[in-house]
Amino acid sequence: MRAVEDHRSTTSPCYLAYAVTNGGTFKENPTSNTALATPVKAGYTFAGWYSSSDFAEGTKLTDNNQPVTGTTYYAKWTEKATPAIAIKATPSTLTGGGSVELTVSGVPTEGLLAVTCDNDITVTEKDGKYTAQLPNATKNYTFTAKYTGTDNYNDVEKTCVVKVTRKSSHSSSSGSSTTPTNTVSASTASNGKVALNKNTAKKGDTVTVTVTPDAGYQLDKLTVTDAKGKTVDVTKKSDGKYTFTMPDSKVTITPTFSKIEDTKPSKNGFDDVASSDWFADAVKYVADKGLMSGTGSDKFAPSATTTRAMLMTILARYAGEDTTGGATWYEKGMEWAKAKGVSDGTNPNASITREQLVTMLYRYAGSPKADGKLDSFSDSASVSTYAADAMQWAVANGIVNGSNGKLNPQNNATRAEVAAILMRFCEMSK
Repeated sequence: MRAVEDHRSTTSPCYLAYAVTNGGTFKENPTSNTALATPVKAGYTFAGWYSSSDFAEGTKLTDNNQPVTGTTYYAKWTEKATPAIAIKATPSTLTGGGSVELTVSGVPTEGLLAVTCDNDITVTEKDGKYTAQLPNATKNYTFTAKYTGTDNYNDVEKTCVVKVTRKSSHSSSSGSSTTPTNTVSASTASNGKVALNKNTAKKGDTVTVTVTPDAGYQLDKLTVTDAKGKTVDVTKKSDGKYTFTMPDSKVTITPTFSKIEDTKPSKNGFDDVASSDWFADAVKYVADKGLMSGTGSDKFAPSATTTRAMLMTILARYAGEDTTGGATWYEKGMEWAKAKGVSDGTNPNASITREQLVTMLYRYAGSPKADGKLDSFSDSASVSTYAADAMQWAVANGIVNGSNGKLNPQNNATRAEVAAILMRFCEMSK
């Protein structure tokens, strides 16, 4: 850690506060004798000033304008993730110009994505698909997928190039120098539809097939055959979208659809929780007991984070408290948690970390003797001092098992992880 500013009052020989930015910098003068400014750090999100170097719960400075005189504050940072974004053009080469489709993968659900092209080429977006029309001119066109990140993700920019060669104006004057075109047709099939991006194509052209099954049906097989009945290789590009390279022959596309026997992926009543998911039993358990509910539209959102207020309310419900009413939806749960010593009630809307989750359960259980050991986990040293006993207790009782030999104490707890840990805690407490 590095001290970068010494905030000293101009009217008093004692200093107001000392800020340890932990690698961050100030964009502006960080002190006015009454406040601590917000620092910045490339690739990180500022998570607040703390009066403890291990960022213990309850030591966060809730108001930057009210630092305590003579106190040292430490900047906490959350590292941003860098999405593995990729952009691909289909086709990557064109003769005589034409339409090109851009596929962008690896984009997080949050943030902003923009796809552009140089040479004043317009890129059109519809339903998450990007297309552009390239002219008949020999040139390389660069497409750029620019992702503007959020507090959780860094900005990313990726490119791909489409090569266009001019189609000769004399190509149709001599049959011997022109590659013949052949028909592309699709057989009529029951229980679904097939759409083609072109009805004729030359050898080597890429043909795109879009398959749309009727409700309650799925594509069982997609076969492409040439005039002699030979099978042409097909590549799946995405759900419902396939491509193949045109042979020197006409082709016929034959889809086969089958009925989906069970369209309900979840035994829990949540469309985003499949019965095979590791957390399926835990989700059903907490839902049946009324501890956790869905997020609307038959969704549980297992990968979403959980706030401190949510866990306070869940534990209050488990204790038999009526959490309805109040100025906010979580007020009664928070007041109960403070009264019982489960939490100090700070930062109710902040995402709860795994070690904070375990600490609240430990306090609810009465802070029993902690007999577990953490030395088998490679990141045991990253457990905060205030959470050490709670984590040892949780490991000893099988409430926390870790992942790939790690406890991940500083990671935000997902709704799936909260459901699993709650189920183990409740079963242990019987």
